[in-house]
Amino acid sequence: MNPELAYLGTSGSTKTVQPVHFGKFETFLREGELLYFQHQGVELIRRIYVAVRDQNWGTVPNQVEHIHLHTQPHSFSTTFQVRNQADEIDFQWQGSISGESTEPHRGKLIFTMEGEALSDFYKNRIGICVLLPAHLAGTRVRCTKHPQFGGYIEKGRLPERISPHQPFLDFSSLEIDVAPSTTLSLTFEGDIFEMEDQRNWSDASFKIYSTPLRYPFPVLLRRGEKVKQKVTLTFETKAIPSSTVIHPPQQSPRIFVSLTPQKTLPALGFNYNEGIDRFHERAQRVLSRLKPSHLRIDLDARFSRRTNEEKVRQALDTVGKIGIPLWFSIAATTAKECEELLDLIPWQFTSRILISHGEPPWHTPSEYIARAKNAIKKRDYRCLLGGGTRGWFAEFNRQPPPFSELDLVFFAVSPQVHASDNETLVENLSTQSLLCQQAQEMSGLPVVLSPITFTVHFNPNATQREQRYTPPLPDPRQWGLWGMLWTIGSIKYALQAETLTFYELLGPRGILPSPEAQEYWSRQGVEEIEAFPVLHILKEMGERKAAQVLPTQSTHPLLVDALCLQEEAKIVLYVWNYSFSFQEITIEGGDFYPESIVTYDAENFPDLLRSLDFHPQKASYLGDRERINLVLKPCSLSQLLSNRGD
Repeated sequence: MNPELAYLGTSGSTKTVQPVHFGKFETFLREGELLYFQHQGVELIRRIYVAVRDQNWGTVPNQVEHIHLHTQPHSFSTTFQVRNQADEIDFQWQGSISGESTEPHRGKLIFTMEGEALSDFYKNRIGICVLLPAHLAGTRVRCTKHPQFGGYIEKGRLPERISPHQPFLDFSSLEIDVAPSTTLSLTFEGDIFEMEDQRNWSDASFKIYSTPLRYPFPVLLRRGEKVKQKVTLTFETKAIPSSTVIHPPQQSPRIFVSLTPQKTLPALGFNYNEGIDRFHERAQRVLSRLKPSHLRIDLDARFSRRTNEEKVRQALDTVGKIGIPLWFSIAATTAKECEELLDLIPWQFTSRILISHGEPPWHTPSEYIARAKNAIKKRDYRCLLGGGTRGWFAEFNRQPPPFSELDLVFFAVSPQVHASDNETLVENLSTQSLLCQQAQEMSGLPVVLSPITFTVHFNPNATQREQRYTPPLPDPRQWGLWGMLWTIGSIKYALQAETLTFYELLGPRGILPSPEAQEYWSRQGVEEIEAFPVLHILKEMGERKAAQVLPTQSTHPLLVDALCLQEEAKIVLYVWNYSFSFQEITIEGGDFYPESIVTYDAENFPDLLRSLDFHPQKASYLGDRERINLVLKPCSLSQLLSNRGD
């Protein structure tokens, strides 16, 4: 089997990332984008790219060609041509990126785009976006307003807490004190720019973009209309900056383990979806093995009473004999609709009710909570009530529910609200910790991430109402090893949540393959598919749900990461490699010494698909007791077991 197929669930989807060094600076180029601009290993810019956003905020993919790259010891330049086509949208542009290091600690970058509409179409945004890494939170900023708004200087800081609204508006340049005696300056041409805190959507960045969101959208772009923008970045320091090191030069990744327990694993559940009734015997068998903390069922006033009743019936047929608690998510637009949906709930099987509004601003109205409390009281039943949003933390942050009336709070998480590349998905994992922390501080209540989906399940900002509920095409990475790695990464960084609801139960967005998925893998030479790899790791975590989590830290979390669990005297360390190359790593800290190791990789990937009961062959670990050295295979997860922890 093609290894890329095992890694990503499909082949031919990887993009080439080209490292470029000039003087004391380093950056990476990826098909018309600039990534991880850094000075001596310190990240300054996460990404610069051009986004073409349709009227529902969908990103039209870049088709890049004619790339030319020229490098010298202290400079580089690249030019390329791009076409963006989807439905009625047809836009082409020429891009250029150049960089130079004029002195050891002074550098300059220029990114330009010149484009033209080849058809009439509606757009919400077209232009250059700059992402600042989240570790710059709290740094001083001097913002020069666009001449249209007076051109004066506004002083402030990048927010440390996630800002519900834009921290800086209507500017043409920014100066950021990234460290003492160290300044990063950005100047923008071609439009009015503003900044949003992308951590609201779990992105680990602050995004600078144009045109201001308060301006009307969508906007009709006529054939022949042109768009031209430019951003110039300068960096100057009088001292070597000290900050977060994303890519330390010439160091192999290290994992540090502490043997001080942190907390227990969050409870894990799944989202129930339609169609499972055709396979309820198989679903019952798998659920009996997984023993999830709950199944979440969505009841929506957009659908008929009969449709919602059928969904409840199917769920009861599947899980009624297993005894898995049911969670019901209620989405209504009036109090009466809310009450009608509450009447459909089988209370004897229900442990929690999550209530949200079915239209903007997507919050939980107090009146809905009152109706739910009355329904519970009338039935003399104990059931916890959750408030929040079916949308993202942005909606929760901007319109919080009435905390004093609730037992818990919830919101959804997806790594692909803004971008879908592998690097972005890994970057976004760490932000889940901050989301949980801020939600708990805001509410004083237990936090539930529900649902966590690999692709977006919902688009609250779509201009066309029907597009809010139209999910994108399934992401094949969820079927491969990469989806398994992202999932355990999510569990690691969402530890402050009380409960996590992952994915759907069945189908291309789920953990159980549907007949269509079985047919797909049959064409790849794998017969009798029973489980996606992600199911194995969720099963593993479910079996260890009483385990204590021991803190781990990676020096290269975008490449390799780890999760360590302790069950009495037994310690289990999971280490994984997101990249498609071998990674030599060192594990340090505590008295942990593994006795055996098992690995999930491309070699045993077909067996992972065939059987939920598959266990990789265990091998004895022989090595240095002081420093554990491992070579991780591409896109793999290794499990190290020890019975010697104190």
